[in-house]
Amino acid sequence: MRRVLLFVLFVLLFAGAGFATVFGTVRGIVHDPQHRPVSGVQVVLKARASEFTLNARTDDAGQFHFDAVPLGKYTVAVSDSNFAADQQSVAVLSGTAPILHFELRLPTQSQTVVVSADAAQTETVTPTTLVDRLQIQETPGAVRTNSLAMITDYVPVLMSYMTSCTSAGAIK
Repeated sequence: MRRVLLFVLFVLLFAGAGFATVFGTVRGIVHDPQHRPVSGVQVVLKARASEFTLNARTDDAGQFHFDAVPLGKYTVAVSDSNFAADQQSVAVLSGTAPILHFELRLPTQSQTVVVSADAAQTETVTPTTLVDRLQIQETPGAVRTNSLAMITDYVPVLMSYMTSCTSAGAIK
């Protein structure tokens, strides 16, 4: 009787091991920074030790799943044109179904601004004061030997204007 009981116990233990599965399931959800599900995101499951790869897209609830995944270590990568890509590592074990959560982040942006300019044209404003004969006669020292030295002491611009005139004798 003891032998029969040992045999039944032995059969039960090894029968459970014989029915052990060599496949697992990987599930997950993809959401944005406000925790809203993101649909249509490309999800790639890639084995670390081989070229085994499975592809899927998230549904309207942002969920994805891979069934019949051989046991082993994998990398799950998600990518979308509106978000920065992300990836996680996962180990698929017998009888397990890990659930992964991906929070997609907005891509970083960088801007470059190039400023260039041609040589600026600066406009110089030269104040112009017209002086008539009466003002010259009333200027102190203007009558001294018909010299304009006193006038140029009071009005320095006048001399530069006078030198550009072709006829200096225009002022009498």
